[in-house]
Amino acid sequence: MLTKESRDETKAILGRSDGVNLKLQNLQYQTHHLKSEIDACLGFNSLHKEMVMVPEETFKKAAPQDIVDKAVSCDHEMVKARLGWELAQREELKSAVEEVKAERSKIENDASRVRSNLNDLRPQLSTMLEGKTAATTWI
Repeated sequence: MLTKESRDETKAILGRSDGVNLKLQNLQYQTHHLKSEIDACLGFNSLHKEMVMVPEETFKKAAPQDIVDKAVSCDHEMVKARLGWELAQREELKSAVEEVKAERSKIENDASRVRSNLNDLRPQLSTMLEGKTAATTWI
């Protein structure tokens, strides 16, 4: 009876020990996973760091005051505000360029049409000039 009780007690202790070891392995795995995630985040290189952006002083002078006020709280907010403002500026410039291109295309089309009309008049003017020279020689 003593042996059976010892075995049962040993089984129970081993079962608890196995459960604790499993929890320990699980926690170690989670710790390793979180450390690798933290390393990945710290090693992340954002594209905005390579972009040529307007200097911060220029941004503070040119951007609307409400945007600048929101961005003063921390560097991250400042970068976000500068990126957002520059995106808006670039979109405005892009639309202005598109308008100018459309206007240029319209002017080029008008010039082409006028050139074509003038080229069509050339033979008629030549005929009129020949008629005039013939008339002046006859007179």
